[in-house]
Amino acid sequence: MGESNAQKKSSPVHSLIKKIFYGYLSKIKLSFSDAGKKYNATIYADAKGARYETNPQACTIKKIVVSSKTGLSLKAAPGGGFAISIIEVAATK
Repeated sequence: MGESNAQKKSSPVHSLIKKIFYGYLSKIKLSFSDAGKKYNATIYADAKGARYETNPQACTIKKIVVSSKTGLSLKAAPGGGFAISIIEVAATK
């Protein structure tokens, strides 16, 4: 028998297709980093108005200081994504 409509809508393939065409929001916890330390995070993300068909190169670069308690919410444009570089802040002598 074939899949029901509800099964198709909840499949991994359907979820991926939705992300490609509509974008998505990711919530990222930095709890994997060492407690008590600070990090410089450089976030490369889709700019407002970015879209894979019409404006694929629109991006923003944001630099912030983060810790293990930091949470990030990043929205990816349709067909887009983001990258984060996290480097420990050097201790001052």
